[in-house]
Amino acid sequence: MPITREQFEKGLNNQQTRVVNFLELSPDQAFTIDEIIRGLGISLANKDVIAVSAILAGWNSLLDKLADDGLIEKKTVNEMNYYLARHNKYD
Repeated sequence: MPITREQFEKGLNNQQTRVVNFLELSPDQAFTIDEIIRGLGISLANKDVIAVSAILAGWNSLLDKLADDGLIEKKTVNEMNYYLARHNKYD
């Protein structure tokens, strides 16, 4: 499957690209991991606790990598991690 120039240049997979695109739709709003997952249409309903924990751990790693790579911003507010699109992601 072909990938976009951004994916190629930044080494992004499809899931990472979906997250960046989702956050860019609301550049002045920060989202929690739960809000991002729901915003992408992913349902955790009808999954057991172990499955949900594994899914959230994977998403947490994905979001941390995007933040570490400078593609999104991460900040802890009131003990919750929030994620925000970077305004100048190509800097």
